[in-house]
Amino acid sequence: MCELRDEDKQVREDGPAVTAHACGVFDQVKRAGGCCCCAEPVYHVLETVTDGPLTGHPRRLGPQLDSGTQVEFLLSDGSEADVSFCVSCAAHLTPADYQKVWECVIDRALLAFRIAGRSANDQRMAVEQYRRIFPIAVLRWRREGREINRLVVDRRRHAAAHA
Repeated sequence: MCELRDEDKQVREDGPAVTAHACGVFDQVKRAGGCCCCAEPVYHVLETVTDGPLTGHPRRLGPQLDSGTQVEFLLSDGSEADVSFCVSCAAHLTPADYQKVWECVIDRALLAFRIAGRSANDQRMAVEQYRRIFPIAVLRWRREGREINRLVVDRRRHAAAHA
C-alpha cells in the first residue's frame, strides 16, 4: 500500500517515541502536510524549516494536493479531530487502526510542545489529556474545494474503498 522514501528511513534520535502508523510502514514522527500513514506529501510545501530539530520539515503549507484528504475522526469526548492522509492510505483505514493514528497525533503534539520549550510537566499533562480521549469513528473525508475556497466532503471515499 505505502512505500517508504529513502529520506524518511532514518529514525530520529531527538524526537518522541516512534509509533507504527496505520499501514505499519512509516515509523517516523508525522511531518506537517504529509500523510499520517506513509508521509507522502498531501499539501504543497511553500517553505521548509532550515534549522533546529525539524530541519527539512515543512514550515508553511499551501493548498491540498489532489492526492490528499482530511479524515475527520469523532473522539470519545464528542470532539472531532482532522488528520491528513493520502487517498490510498485513507481507503485502507479500519477501526483497528484508529489507536495507531491517534498515537501519531500525540507524538506530533509532544514534539511541538518540546520545540516550543514547554516544561516537562506541561508536556506530561498535555499527553495525559490526549490519552484520555480516543477516536471512535470516521465521520467523513474532506478535501479543499478550490472553486469555493473551503473544505468540502470528499466523494472519493466510496470509490477508493472499492478499488
